[in-house]
Amino acid sequence: MSKEFDRGVMITEVGGEQDDEESSYQIVKDTVIATRNIPENRGRGVYYWEPEACKEILPDGYILCATNLTGNHELRFNKALDSYKEIGVLTH
Repeated sequence: MSKEFDRGVMITEVGGEQDDEESSYQIVKDTVIATRNIPENRGRGVYYWEPEACKEILPDGYILCATNLTGNHELRFNKALDSYKEIGVLTH
């Protein structure tokens, strides 16, 4: 797509199931690496869609999120988001 349309590429929605942290981690990691490998530095980034959601809190039970409920409406991001830090996308 980048070559055909002569444009950069940004993946604007990636995510995984809240209860499958390992697979979600790998999906994000693989997507970031693939985006980085777009020729001519045209990979612009990868956006995790709605990581702060939590199926136990949302009325529709949405599962494509990256948090776990740890207390009374207290959330903790799960391993899926660690992939950004571990491959050098996030520095803080």
